[in-house]
Amino acid sequence: MDVDRTYTMGGDVVSRTYYVGRDEFVRHCDAIDSIHANLERENASLKAELDRVMGERDRDGCVELPKDADGEPIHIGDVMEWPDNGETFEVVGIGDGWTLFYVIEDGVAEWTRAENKRHHQPDTWERIIEDARTCTGSTGSYTSVPSMRWTNEVDALVARCRALAGDAS
Repeated sequence: MDVDRTYTMGGDVVSRTYYVGRDEFVRHCDAIDSIHANLERENASLKAELDRVMGERDRDGCVELPKDADGEPIHIGDVMEWPDNGETFEVVGIGDGWTLFYVIEDGVAEWTRAENKRHHQPDTWERIIEDARTCTGSTGSYTSVPSMRWTNEVDALVARCRALAGDAS
């Protein structure tokens, strides 16, 4: 191998130009191919070991994702609904398997329990009808003593109907 030029900067060698013969070039390529093949074998071996370890791992050693009221796992970035008013929030963090973090004013994070929240679903007439039946009871009859919660739920249903119909009033 012959060195043709050496470049320096401030006394330090920064680059050199090498010229090699064909045989030496082939030896270098073979060495690189051998290193590549060894790395591929080692990678496959490590992947197999990782798959084996993860397959044998018990659930107690893993953090389980919190589940919503329907039993669906909740992930960071999911949009959830509050059960009392249908307002939504985005999950920005997950705590110990039942805690969700969300952002309120000025970037401050708050937390809430996951089990009574549901994934946000776009409104449909069928969903509004189902929620109305929930407000009035499964038989469709109104509750005997209207409560403030019941009134708020009905008001929320009316607002959803207006929004779905395109009426903003």
